[in-house]
Amino acid sequence: MKKILTLVAIIACFTTKAQITKDSLLKVMSNEACEEFAKKDFSTIDKKNLETEMGMLLAPAMMSHLDDIERIYGGGMTDPDAMRKMGMDLSMKLASTCPKFIEFSMKMAGKSKEDNSKVKNENTSDVNGEAIINGTLLSINPGDITTLSLSDGKGKTAKLYWLEYFDNADVLRTNGKKYLNKKVTVNYTEKSVYDFVRKNYKTIKVVTSIDLQ
Repeated sequence: MKKILTLVAIIACFTTKAQITKDSLLKVMSNEACEEFAKKDFSTIDKKNLETEMGMLLAPAMMSHLDDIERIYGGGMTDPDAMRKMGMDLSMKLASTCPKFIEFSMKMAGKSKEDNSKVKNENTSDVNGEAIINGTLLSINPGDITTLSLSDGKGKTAKLYWLEYFDNADVLRTNGKKYLNKKVTVNYTEKSVYDFVRKNYKTIKVVTSIDLQ
């Protein structure tokens, strides 16, 4: 009887582990990471150490779930691409659920503005809280996080993230090749995400609409 119960417990354990999805993993990790952020008094952190502190606060949650991270993202701590994708997903999950993470993010964003005066591309302009960029659509880069590459015709290439539905998203999804190497106008907003591999906080451009010509 004991052997049967032990076998049932082992099967149940493996079944539970197999049912862990990307969403459930991120939820558990974000809850654990948020607890770490809640313990920290950010006013005592030197601005020079913000990036290091961010990595240290996220690390325990990541280290506790290495097997699931490797299974879901196709790589572990030694795979920069897998860790980058996971770090971005986790930071976006935290940004929507953890007030202390948002507080820390604002502190890091403030440091970034102090350290680097942002020079806006002359091809962009603020409109209703968003920005616009005109250029040639070079490529649509599929993946867990799809991106668009645009050329401004002056040797500069912009990378824009396709994170959510936007105007003309379905057109690009079903017939994107038709618009490659053609002029487009893209509206976007900027979001800050944490890059666990590079140990820093970066700003990405997120597409909100695209005008296809």
